[in-house]
Amino acid sequence: MAMKAAVFTGIRTIEIQQVPTPTPKPDEVLIRVRAAGVCGSEVHAFLGTHPFRKPPAIMGHEVAGDVVEVGADVRSFKPGDRVLVEPQVSCGRCLYCRSGDYHLCLSKVMLGVPAWPGAFGEFITAPERTLLRLPDGFSYEEGAMVEPLAVGVHSARKARVQVGESALVLGAGPIGLCCIAAARAAGATRIVATDAYDFNLELARKMGAAGVVNVRRGDDLARVVADQVRPEGVDATFVTAGFSPVFNQSLAHTRKAGRVALVALFDEPITIPEPFLIGGKELEVIGVHTYIRKDFETAIDLIRSGAVDVKAMITHVLPMEEAQRALELVHGKTEDNAKVILRF
Repeated sequence: MAMKAAVFTGIRTIEIQQVPTPTPKPDEVLIRVRAAGVCGSEVHAFLGTHPFRKPPAIMGHEVAGDVVEVGADVRSFKPGDRVLVEPQVSCGRCLYCRSGDYHLCLSKVMLGVPAWPGAFGEFITAPERTLLRLPDGFSYEEGAMVEPLAVGVHSARKARVQVGESALVLGAGPIGLCCIAAARAAGATRIVATDAYDFNLELARKMGAAGVVNVRRGDDLARVVADQVRPEGVDATFVTAGFSPVFNQSLAHTRKAGRVALVALFDEPITIPEPFLIGGKELEVIGVHTYIRKDFETAIDLIRSGAVDVKAMITHVLPMEEAQRALELVHGKTEDNAKVILRF
């Protein structure tokens, strides 16, 4: 049986094709995709700069849908169940899997690569252990937002954001917005956000930022941090825009003994004009990579409780046939947008 899919066939090229429908293994389910978010990592792939998302591939890993078939060994799910997918499969045997850091597995496979075709197709398969139930009352679009919010939750947890602390989020795209929301939910009371677009900065305010800085316009970040937090800088900074000057901003505006979380993908090496800032200020630079199960569960709870309104971040819902336009929209900012969702 064939299905329709938006296939990444080459740099800046998505083609709508008929491809074979995947068949679930005994421990897997077959899911009809209802909503799939467009992630910045897919834009990196689209532009040819992602380290492992390469053509030809069916991308898409922010997904919500319906179970339509289950493998012989599946016990907890049945056809008709509405589900989310934690889109990573680890080996379960390596050092990192055994220590609980399975998201750092040496042989992990992510949804949306050639080895595991992703949610820009009508159907995907997924191991039972990667599934979570889409709660009653959640739209499929909200379900697709759980994955990016889980990135924000994981980032805030790795940065050890505490009640009453301050934060700086450098880049108010979808992941930056999710970091703002997660930091706020973790107890941060004074948050500053930067971006090149006023539209995104207005969303940053909705997510909980008290001060915003338009870097394209040349707003004075040091002044805003001093006014909103303190002249010495913030407690924790999230780098969600992958540019070397942005990383250096994080060093300048984080207080001594503060934490800097590197969340973004960087296309080029980071150059540090003043490396003494790291040692001299005893800054802790923290790498952030995906998430684990409890981050997904926390993200679901934040949406269900109303603590985070992910619907406010969704600006476009497009048919899957417009996947090319969706990626160009996110990359080129030809229209005001934050999260773009694809639907069949």
